[in-house]
Amino acid sequence: MLIDVASDPVLSRWLACNGLATDAIEALYRHWVDGTRDVDGLPAPHTPAYDRVYVDALDVDYRQLATRMDQAIGRLRAGEVRVTTPSGTDIRFRVGDRPFNTQDGDASKARASMGRIRIDRHIELPAGILRVAPLEESVTGVIVVPSARFGSERAVDVRLEFQKGLVSRAQARSGNEAVQTFLMSDPAASRFREFCLGFNPKLVVPSGESALPYYGYGSGVVRMSLGDNTELGGSVRGGVVRWLFFPDATVRVGSDVIVRDGKLQ
Repeated sequence: MLIDVASDPVLSRWLACNGLATDAIEALYRHWVDGTRDVDGLPAPHTPAYDRVYVDALDVDYRQLATRMDQAIGRLRAGEVRVTTPSGTDIRFRVGDRPFNTQDGDASKARASMGRIRIDRHIELPAGILRVAPLEESVTGVIVVPSARFGSERAVDVRLEFQKGLVSRAQARSGNEAVQTFLMSDPAASRFREFCLGFNPKLVVPSGESALPYYGYGSGVVRMSLGDNTELGGSVRGGVVRWLFFPDATVRVGSDVIVRDGKLQ
């Protein structure tokens, strides 16, 4: 999609408010095409329907977005986080004092000067995701992925069991060899990387489509991943990152339900 910045008042206003030149739009083009993803984390076809969703998702209440993220940070810091899904995922972790990255659309110099981790200098549009690398030794439980591509194969009913942030056991009903090959491909491939939670209410799956828009930044979408998390202030080093998306997850800290069945509470 090619956007005429001058004719898009939301985008041109955002660029002006953040002191950015219109040539910054080139980065948006690249991310928009790449950001359309299947739930297995790999790229999906990017159709014009997603362009329309992305443009609409620029017009949100950014102050409210930031407020909701800040509130969620406090709730996630309150104790052990538990993420469950209907497919069988049940994983727990703590975030401790790890820094959160909030993609709330603020690309100002003042914001950049406050950055604590490398990813804080990377501001994206559409906005709307909260990211953190949990304390690696606190991660325990299981992640279940109904279907995912690994190389040229599609694995079914992938089950990854974690102890202290490391995959201790992995199996799949089919495609198990491809899963094992991936986990052995890099020291970071079998390590828990990050927890992410989407907040943008306008990043919805277009009618007739199935892929998630823009890297799972949509409201209530959970993204958990394997691999290097140094950009988030974590301790996992390596050369691989593999995202996994969970649009129907429930996230709770004790009795506090932050997300229920893919819907922010």
